[in-house]
Amino acid sequence: MLKRDFERYTSGRGGRYRFVYYYFSEPGFRAIVLFRIADYLYCRGLTTIASLITARILARTGADIRIGARIGPGLVMRHPVGIVIGHRVTMGSDCTILQNVTLGERLRNDGDHRYPTIGDRVTLCAGAVVVGDVTIGADSVVAANAVVLDDVPPNSMVAGIPAKCKRATPKMFSATSR
Repeated sequence: MLKRDFERYTSGRGGRYRFVYYYFSEPGFRAIVLFRIADYLYCRGLTTIASLITARILARTGADIRIGARIGPGLVMRHPVGIVIGHRVTMGSDCTILQNVTLGERLRNDGDHRYPTIGDRVTLCAGAVVVGDVTIGADSVVAANAVVLDDVPPNSMVAGIPAKCKRATPKMFSATSR
């Protein structure tokens, strides 16, 4: 997964030495690398060490990515400051997240905890908030400062508070064009 993250982050122009360059110069890539290491340790029962690594991610990059989140390969976080990803969030492959995005649970009276599911190739623009038992379909775009409380169909763009589907072609906003 880390190899796919690196390829997507560098648009396929990376090599072994560029990996080190990107790790030390790009805080978003550093957060992804450290999360993959923490996730590996968490899956093998080393939760204390994994928790320490995620605390390090928060301190060094400003991204709060909880262990237990299921994040597919090809993640890109251009500006990780303020990104919050809850511990039961599920993300597909090739997603792009910009600064101040929140993916978390919606508080409910019955004590039930539900987290969002993000499809493949989804772009979450700056300040987007996705909370609760919400599914965002593949190839969708969540506009800046949108608050998503309901499911988003595939190949769509949502904007507003609460987010509503807009009539736009998401291909012009696709994550692969960045």
